[in-house]
Amino acid sequence: KKMEKNKKERSAGIALMGEAKKILESGKPIAGMIGPELNVLLKWFNEPNPTQGKVEDKRNRLKKILNDGKAAPFYLPWTEQEELELVRLKTEPISIHDTALARLKSRHKI
Repeated sequence: KKMEKNKKERSAGIALMGEAKKILESGKPIAGMIGPELNVLLKWFNEPNPTQGKVEDKRNRLKKILNDGKAAPFYLPWTEQEELELVRLKTEPISIHDTALARLKSRHKI
C-alpha cells in the first residue's frame, strides 16, 4: 500500500511540477497571474490551503515564498525497477502467519 501511495503521489507531483514550470516559463509577472495559476504554484510549493483566499492574498503568499527562497519539491519519476518491485509485492503469496492477526493471536496465547 505504501508503494502504491508513493507511486500515486509522485505521478501527481510530476504532473503538478509540469504545470507549474509551464506557468513560470511563460514569463508572466506575479502581478499578472490569475487565480488558477496561483493555485497551481502555491500547491506546488506545498502551501496549506492553496485555493483559499483572494487573488491578491495568493499573490502575496507566492511573493513571500519566492523572496524567502523556499525550494519547490522535486519529484523523481517512477522507475521500472520500482514497478517490478510493486508487482512482486502484489503477487507474492502471504502466509497467514505473516499477518497482524496471527501475530496478535500468538502473543495472547503465551
